[in-house]
Amino acid sequence: MLPVALSMSLAALIFFPGIVTRTTQQIAPGSSEPAAVSAAAVTVPKLPACRYIDAATPLAGYDDWALTLLDTSFAVPSSYVPPDLVSTKSAGLNKGYLVRAVMVPDLKAMVKAAAAAGAPLAVVSAYRSYRTQSSTFWKWVRVLGAKVAPLSSARPGHSEHQLGLAIDFKARGGPIP
Repeated sequence: MLPVALSMSLAALIFFPGIVTRTTQQIAPGSSEPAAVSAAAVTVPKLPACRYIDAATPLAGYDDWALTLLDTSFAVPSSYVPPDLVSTKSAGLNKGYLVRAVMVPDLKAMVKAAAAAGAPLAVVSAYRSYRTQSSTFWKWVRVLGAKVAPLSSARPGHSEHQLGLAIDFKARGGPIP
């Protein structure tokens, strides 16, 4: 999972270098708890305004997956389908869903760690084609309205589910969150 987390950090640095700040906490002598941080010590970055446009993401090639940025502006084309989709069963999860093969080693480790912690996982959603994401998005438009839906569901082409790199989980045997 490190490469995925790293890709988000790199994308933030590339596209929004002004939003990255460094914060530290100090441990008070004789304590194991961090010292209180005053509000004056915290820097809140100014984020760019959200725009809903359909610009092609600059890095959309198969080998660019670690740096591909999809958001409210950047999208992949409707024809984008990762060539290495495999079943989530190959990572020790429930079958019926697809992910990029590059995720399987990290998923196996996560599944093992979750089970060892007493929190076994199940997949609720993984790879979604452009068409499936379109259906999902428009369902939320009908349920939530056109202004609220984009706050909880990505527009078609703008979802990391289409990259095959996003998974929605639930506790195995538990309700869908």
